[in-house]
Amino acid sequence: MYQHSEVISLVMCVISVGFIGRFANRDIPQFRYFYGGLLLMCVSFSAAVAEGVPEQYLFHVIEHLCSALTGVLFAIACLNLYRDEALVQGKAVDLISPSETAGLAEIIWAKDN
Repeated sequence: MYQHSEVISLVMCVISVGFIGRFANRDIPQFRYFYGGLLLMCVSFSAAVAEGVPEQYLFHVIEHLCSALTGVLFAIACLNLYRDEALVQGKAVDLISPSETAGLAEIIWAKDN
């Protein structure tokens, strides 16, 4: 059985995806990651509403898988935005790897001071 909050979340997500798809600036390179994340969020909310049917385990797995992939796409978009901002400022920063975290802390510290 679905909850009313799940239906409201689904409706708001679908409306948001429609507005963002229509009015967002698609020239931003990370747009496809953010928009893909929003679409996966809608699929996740749809699966949450559909959990009331007999195959609820399948929809439960789909809901949580889509939520996890949404987080991955948002993280990729944020890291790319950070990288692009660093390149504009003249700092060469690639996607963050464990060996680069010390250098990242120095960049953040230098930016604050």
